[in-house]
Amino acid sequence: MDLRLRSRRGSLDGVEAITAEAEGFAAGAGVPKIVARRLGLVVEELVTNAVSYGSEGVRDVAVEVTLTLDGDRIGVRISDDAPAFDPFAQAPKELGRTIETREVGGLGLVLVQALAEGIRYRRARGRNVVELDVRIDGVVAQTEGNTQE
Repeated sequence: MDLRLRSRRGSLDGVEAITAEAEGFAAGAGVPKIVARRLGLVVEELVTNAVSYGSEGVRDVAVEVTLTLDGDRIGVRISDDAPAFDPFAQAPKELGRTIETREVGGLGLVLVQALAEGIRYRRARGRNVVELDVRIDGVVAQTEGNTQE
């Protein structure tokens, strides 16, 4: 499934729709609801970052999201035409600090790293490209008070 968003000067209009489409793709593939939600969170965070930081508030950003079902995982490829930036090259955020003493930002990438695996960044043909996988298997589903593997 290919999804596209053209953001006008950092506007987040359309991010919610892309997130819903990503979750719909997972649901349509018959994966557990928790996996669809994880996929949605990953897509939302990475697309939001591409638009918010890539636009620098003054330029349009074109974002493309490609989702593929591959056995026990959903492959995610997110690319944008913003200036070169590897969001995962930054030092990991320190999670042990209180909200009063920690810097604003960065927790979304911590969330992405917790929900996905095989995260890779590259710059190709003038685009930032992030690829990762969201696992389907090994998820415990809650149904009517019972847990199932």
